[in-house]
Amino acid sequence: MRVSTTAQNEDRQKVALIGYGVKSEDIYLDKMTGAKFSRPSFDRMKADLQEGDTLVCESISRIGRSLGDLLQFLEFLQSKGVAFVSLKEDIDISSSSGKLVFAIISALAQYEREMIHTRCEEGRRLALERGVKFGRKPVDRTLIDKAIKLYSSGQFTVAEITNMTGIKRSTLYNYVSKLRA
Repeated sequence: MRVSTTAQNEDRQKVALIGYGVKSEDIYLDKMTGAKFSRPSFDRMKADLQEGDTLVCESISRIGRSLGDLLQFLEFLQSKGVAFVSLKEDIDISSSSGKLVFAIISALAQYEREMIHTRCEEGRRLALERGVKFGRKPVDRTLIDKAIKLYSSGQFTVAEITNMTGIKRSTLYNYVSKLRA
């Protein structure tokens, strides 16, 4: 179960779930927005699911608001061998018609992933044509040389060197290890 705010009441959902046969101790509740797909009780419920379980929700909207997240979650359930029932939408993916609905949803998910990939590739290509550079900006070589000299002198701590040069600790260690090799 999920309600969007602490001021909202979850009783309607709880009554529906218990009416379906879900035990009170098997009900997971988060009082936060559905826009976030990672929620404490939701994450705990996902970890507790085992093959052969049936996940029952009052409404598919209680799982999440994003179609992409919902599709990914349904694929997660299928991969774990967990059935899914949504009471409001009357979806049961263990039935023949539920499997059909799930197959259509899976096809839409695949289509959405491919469209996202295509749009990303188009965006990258157009950005490259405009001269956009991808990846981290290169570190100024004079700053690296200065940091290595300071490090080699043994007079400064790594923290002092990173403060003086602005070079990250890991970058300094990477260059020092290359010199030693």
